[in-house]
Amino acid sequence: MQHSDSSITTGVIQKLGFLDYIIFATLLLTSMVIGGYQAYRDRENESVVNFLMAERNMHPLPVALSLLSSYVSAVSMLGVPAEVYLYSTLYIWIGVSYPLVMLATAYIYLPIFHALRITSVYAVSQSLSLGRS
Repeated sequence: MQHSDSSITTGVIQKLGFLDYIIFATLLLTSMVIGGYQAYRDRENESVVNFLMAERNMHPLPVALSLLSSYVSAVSMLGVPAEVYLYSTLYIWIGVSYPLVMLATAYIYLPIFHALRITSVYAVSQSLSLGRS
């Protein structure tokens, strides 16, 4: 009988090594240093617009990378392989629909958010409810 921590196919127990922990700690430390530096550099400017929207003058590349990292979440990393395993190539339809969703978001949804100068859907619902009363 195999140990419960072992792989089904190999029977080998997988563990993180010293180098894995060093890489993980370096990644966390680098992120912390960058965040600390930016907080120190902009400590005079404590406005909400600066905190949430970077004064609306941030280069598109970091914004795109932030959106990408938010989209590729742990749920996606765990759920996609299970979805493909259970339903095979049906998952490809999600990939086919992405360009349509991206175009609709870029040309319909985002221009409205930009024109209203708001930061979230919650702010839209609040402004609509305030307009009705």
